[in-house]
Amino acid sequence: MHKIYSFFISKIRKNKAICYFLFGIHYKNDTYGGYWDWVTLKIRNYLRQNKHKLTSLLDLGTGPYGILSFYTHKLNNNCTVVGADYCKELIENVNAINTSGKIQFIHSDLFKNISEKYDFIIFNAPYIDQNFGEKLGILKDELSIKRWSGGQNGVETISSFLVNVKNHLNSGGECVLGVNGFYVKDNHIKGLIEKANLKLSSVSRNRFTKANIYIIKN
Repeated sequence: MHKIYSFFISKIRKNKAICYFLFGIHYKNDTYGGYWDWVTLKIRNYLRQNKHKLTSLLDLGTGPYGILSFYTHKLNNNCTVVGADYCKELIENVNAINTSGKIQFIHSDLFKNISEKYDFIIFNAPYIDQNFGEKLGILKDELSIKRWSGGQNGVETISSFLVNVKNHLNSGGECVLGVNGFYVKDNHIKGLIEKANLKLSSVSRNRFTKANIYIIKN
């Protein structure tokens, strides 16, 4: 059932017209698959609602198309936007299409190559348990594992992110953590946030798509 769903939804996520309608961005290729997922949409909506607050933003896990980085710049072209990703090949791809040069895209394992602080940090996290993802046929090669596996139980990367995020948020800043509840349960994420001594401001859920965003305020 999951394979059938993935086949049809991938067609929608790779559709250039739908991408343009949702994000106002036109891409010339789909070398690395779909441009967005349900969590991407959830984060997009939050950014749109808070566009007046966007002054500096770090987009962790920006992916091969940097879609949320480009979208943020469209919402507020005075906002300083930096996109980062663990996968070097994805950063090379997005830099190839970053013709304006107004957004900086860098290769970084979470915050390893990032020293600055931001008013907003968004993270559409990898959240798929590797064994589960391999059984579903989602994690079928080295790159897909690097992109989407969150480690054991799907939360190792999220846990590392939460431990360090406060050091990169300005006073009064916000972190938007995106997770799909099909793969990681709500209470598990809340437990990790509490363990990291962070202040969970609110949670926004889509009961149909299971896309959740956790708003953490500094």
